Amino acid sequence: MTELQAGTLLKQGRYRLISPLGKGGQAEVWEAEQHGPDDFSRGVVIKCINFEDPQHTNPTITKKTILREARLAARLSHPNIIKIHEVVEEDSLLYLVMERIDGCDLQTLSKQCQHHLQRPLPWPIVVAIAIEICKALHYSHNYVDRNEQARPVIHRDIKPSNILLSRAGFVKVIDYGIAKSLGQESYDQITLKGHVKGTPAYMAPEQLLNQPLGPHTDLFSLGVVLYELCAGRPPFQGGHILQVAAAIISQPAPPLCSLVPDAPAALESLLEQLLSKSPVDRPEKASLVQRSLAQIVGQVGHYIDQETLGRYCKYLRSQHPLTPQQKSDLLDLCF
Repeated sequence: MTELQAGTLLKQGRYRLISPLGKGGQAEVWEAEQHGPDDFSRGVVIKCINFEDPQHTNPTITKKTILREARLAARLSHPNIIKIHEVVEEDSLLYLVMERIDGCDLQTLSKQCQHHLQRPLPWPIVVAIAIEICKALHYSHNYVDRNEQARPVIHRDIKPSNILLSRAGFVKVIDYGIAKSLGQESYDQITLKGHVKGTPAYMAPEQLLNQPLGPHTDLFSLGVVLYELCAGRPPFQGGHILQVAAAIISQPAPPLCSLVPDAPAALESLLEQLLSKSPVDRPEKASLVQRSLAQIVGQVGHYIDQETLGRYCKYLRSQHPLTPQQKSDLLDLCF
């Protein structure tokens, strides 16, 4: 079995690992370089999944299952979805080679905003990001394969850490198609085992209850993400994961305007629809959510372009304190 460390070469030297980016369950994520003929090189991110790790192996997760999910995800080609360049099998490991983005995920961006500006992300920034996420969801929910067969792809793990914002202002959804294969568990399993490998705070009620999933499932998760980014706290809270799950299933979220007084009433109304307990009460498709968000922007007049999103990423990623002028400039871009 290949031991992963900085400098490790994969696939006969085609990829060289540089530094670890994260680890969870059976997967490790690495920053890496791809090398080819005539001094070709480019930066990539590699997710390495180990099927022989005795501490993490789950007998219900098979290489065949993950390969099927990964290959389907690799066929997705959209500006707002991270590109999977290659799926590689080597020894007991499976590698997903993905494009590398110069930016950060929304979980980090939100924390940095609290750190630098002492407030959640301004709602116009959140709406601008959400419009791009909707584009990705609309594409995947309506994916048609090379044989003109409908093959809708449900993400099943939409959350801030699975959405990237680049310094150039591009929004990218990551971890498409493999989230469930890598260990999402039902509410029944949470109850029995007292822990969860997925992200229950962002799961729709039907996902927690192990009921059929669909595009409406991703839209609920999107609603949770938007609410949390705007308010600086999730819509459903509890002292234990089971309490959070119970709140998602049976309790309404506090009205957004009670936490974000400057948020438009139309945005609050849209979030109420997205966070509906019943899938039939949510917007029918991502394109309708995108249209509603665009209408909110048009009504209020706070249009955020790609350059502005990039500036937020650039400044909020800074490890140095922002000057008073930089803080003022960032807020002036939104209001």
